[in-house]
Amino acid sequence: MLLNILVLEIIPFDDKRENILLKARKEGTLVVDASGSIGQYYSSKCNPTYPNMTIRDKDDGFDWCSSVAKDNNHKPWLGFSVKNNKISVTGYSVRAGCCYYGCCCLDDNTFVRGCCCELYSWSLRGSNDNITWVTIHKVEKDSKMRYCTNRSYDFKPSKFFKYVRLFQDEVPSYCDFCMVVNRFELYGKTETGNAVIFDDETELESDEEISIIGKVKN
Repeated sequence: MLLNILVLEIIPFDDKRENILLKARKEGTLVVDASGSIGQYYSSKCNPTYPNMTIRDKDDGFDWCSSVAKDNNHKPWLGFSVKNNKISVTGYSVRAGCCYYGCCCLDDNTFVRGCCCELYSWSLRGSNDNITWVTIHKVEKDSKMRYCTNRSYDFKPSKFFKYVRLFQDEVPSYCDFCMVVNRFELYGKTETGNAVIFDDETELESDEEISIIGKVKN
């Protein structure tokens, strides 16, 4: 019997000098958190994954798998901050998971439905209080964002935020409400946390008012 084997190539991220997250990680100032994490199945078992696995300077096939959200009010997310700094974002790169290794899993015998946590509709959001989140950029119903696919986006500089998160907003009907990310990077600049002060009159009232749809680079 012949087996069809899917061979995937990991395409390197864009070589950008203004990367924020990798630089902060090397300096020891990067803080990475998430809504929760589950495992990835390889070597005949379910192995733990961690959100900081997504920030690296070398490509590999290991992914971060979010926990499965119970409803739309508890969306999966991957979050970043830089100690004592605020971030102005001019773009980002994200790589879908499922590059080489197996499904996201709850234990050695339980996998997410359809082996599917693929990115589909997602948004990049910023906050200065970790409560109110403003949409910086969003993508809707990208059905091709799977199997190690890269996406890179550029847009006008955002305002400065203390916290930035990538949210999974919607999943295909055949998937559990989760997300799997192989690699992630923010582009832009940082300034010390007290250097940027926003007047209340300049604050926009809703996500929709400031939503930026950036230019995608394939």
